[in-house]
Amino acid sequence: MSPVRFNPWRAAEAEVQGVKRKGDSCYNKGSYGKAIKHYTRGAELDPSDISFLIKRAKALSGLGQECVRDCNDALRRGEELGSGSSGNKLISEALLWKASALEHLADCAADYEQVILLLRRSLETCHSEEAQIRLKGALFMREQYEELKSQKLECGAYPTYTQHLYPARLEERINMDKTRLNTLLKHATKELQKNEDKLSEERSRRKEYEDMVMAIQASIEQLTMNHDAELKSVREDKANLECQLLQCTEKLERLQSILNREPPFTCPIFLHVMEDPYITADGHTYDGEAIRAWLDAGHDTSPVTNLPLEHMELIPNRALRSAIVWWHEQQNAAREHRDMA
Repeated sequence: MSPVRFNPWRAAEAEVQGVKRKGDSCYNKGSYGKAIKHYTRGAELDPSDISFLIKRAKALSGLGQECVRDCNDALRRGEELGSGSSGNKLISEALLWKASALEHLADCAADYEQVILLLRRSLETCHSEEAQIRLKGALFMREQYEELKSQKLECGAYPTYTQHLYPARLEERINMDKTRLNTLLKHATKELQKNEDKLSEERSRRKEYEDMVMAIQASIEQLTMNHDAELKSVREDKANLECQLLQCTEKLERLQSILNREPPFTCPIFLHVMEDPYITADGHTYDGEAIRAWLDAGHDTSPVTNLPLEHMELIPNRALRSAIVWWHEQQNAAREHRDMA
């Protein structure tokens, strides 16, 4: 197994990312002083990463300190490194925070032109919702100051914070801030209402889709149950029909065997089933019509043995006659069943 080689570039990159994560964690917790130390260390480790300067500017702004210098350095380094999707976004963010820092001076000087210029540059570089909202607020504040000027109210420039702390100007600035914040709040409330309406519509549409899917699933389950029940019924009917068919086939075979059976009551003279059987002196049974025709023809011998008959008396065979009647009934019944089948 080959040893793992130490990669100094990857180690440095890991250290830079670690410092950035620590700074972001401190900033999110409100520990701006600690965040500034981490961002300063990150800027020293990787001067090409202008995000450290922007993040430090945001932390300085959170402490109420001057942050325009870091924004300017970030802009300068961003222009030196060249443009790109990620670079433009960072430059736009630097312009936004520089404009935010100058807003306080704009309130003092009653001049928002520089702030508006920076916010427009930020939007041209990379569009962001926050820059759009701040630009609307700055334009509104400029209109307010112009309206005050038109009314010939005193709106002189106050380039320093010391002058701005006079009670009259402080109250005026508070009112201006309230007006600006109210404007931003109205815009944010309007956007929030739009988002809530869209979310409500999306929820309603999703609820309709879910109800539709549930209805379709219920229909599929019901159809499946009906299909299974019908299939079971068809299978049972098929089994019953097969059983009935087997019984009919067996019965038909029995009837066919009865019909094909050689008649046991054949007359030796006419060779067909006897209708009126009689016994002669030779002990054999003949159809009455046939034996009378034999004797009337002058024969005195037996038609079967050809031996002389002891007497010419004919005796009715009633037992055989009953059997013949029963046999005819069976034959008729077999024919009827066969025709019905």
